[in-house]
Amino acid sequence: MAQGLINNGVSVTKSFSPNEYELLADYTVSGSAITSYTFSGLNINADEEVVLVATIDGTAFNNVSIYFNGNTTGTNYYNQLLSASNTSVSGLRTNSSYALWTSLNCFSLINIKLTNNGYIVWQSNTERYFSTSNIDLINIYGTSTFTTSQITSLTITHASANGIGIGSRFQLYKVKGTVQQTWATT
Repeated sequence: MAQGLINNGVSVTKSFSPNEYELLADYTVSGSAITSYTFSGLNINADEEVVLVATIDGTAFNNVSIYFNGNTTGTNYYNQLLSASNTSVSGLRTNSSYALWTSLNCFSLINIKLTNNGYIVWQSNTERYFSTSNIDLINIYGTSTFTTSQITSLTITHASANGIGIGSRFQLYKVKGTVQQTWATT
């Protein structure tokens, strides 16, 4: 258990149970490039979280969308993007399901959670490597505009046909364990 004192006399106590990750699926693209991949047969309930590890050998620079439960209507999602490239920082908000942007070399961690009120939220952290002097860092925070009681499928779709190259790998883990945080005024 960790305890600390922060501004204005507010005490924060955090208790952690070990985070364990259960591998749900592991897919590597082989044979030929693909446009999309679907994880099906999932059983993610309210207040549960999964982590998608995506290593993409992209064939084109473009965005990648994430869809849940077969809902492939992009306007049923919102996101906020923050990007840092060299010394430039920018932001963007879209009514879309973008989860990451790819290049020829891309690594992403995407935390996905089904909230207690039924919305699906995600946070994507992506690194795109162009050269030793140009590495992009992209954070995308998204939400569904619809509610659901369970995530049963997750589809990753590249905006360019066959944009996910051979050797790309997707690993989906279910997070086990919790972090509890208590706030108290001292």
